[in-house]
Amino acid sequence: MSSSTSDSGDDDPAEKPATSHEVQTLWRTAFDAFFLVDDDRRYVHVNESASALLGAPVQDLLKRRIGDFTPPALRPALERIWADFERHGAMQGGFEVVRGDSSHVLIEYRGTRNFGPGRHVIAVRPVNAAQRDIARSDLAMQRNAPSLSPREREVLQLAARGHSTRKIAEILRLSPATVKTHFEHAYDKLGARDRVSAVAECLRRGLIE
Repeated sequence: MSSSTSDSGDDDPAEKPATSHEVQTLWRTAFDAFFLVDDDRRYVHVNESASALLGAPVQDLLKRRIGDFTPPALRPALERIWADFERHGAMQGGFEVVRGDSSHVLIEYRGTRNFGPGRHVIAVRPVNAAQRDIARSDLAMQRNAPSLSPREREVLQLAARGHSTRKIAEILRLSPATVKTHFEHAYDKLGARDRVSAVAECLRRGLIE
């Protein structure tokens, strides 16, 4: 990032990009925990608030990955969240992490991809009492989320947009019979009786948009 300024005086200071020094100052002074991670979910840079949240020294965190602080029961949910993060470029919600002393803490998070080349920034903070029920609800949905295949999600996403079985088959270059099979498998996983209820359940769970 450049810290150079224009001599013309016409630039709006609010529109100038933050300098490296300004970013470092933000990370040092922010109350929220900030994590910069790479494509392998490895911590590349963290601030002191992140160290306090996870109960581990900064230098130790830089040898670790997000999954190292994820409860085993939530690792499938982490995979789903990360896949959606890769597709959409942003994420937010409630989750649970395991601290260095093995205690658990509920958090809320927001993430943005490509803060830098191959680098993704995630802001995290522990939830307060008012937010705890929401975070627990998010966790329950994540733990109980059905493991739809990528193709089943595609089929249901297209159904949510109003496409017929035949049109979905054309778009995905599948036979209508194969599309119907994907629907049936999704119904079983979702506990849905038909296409409408399956789409509604996926939307409720955030599995499709």
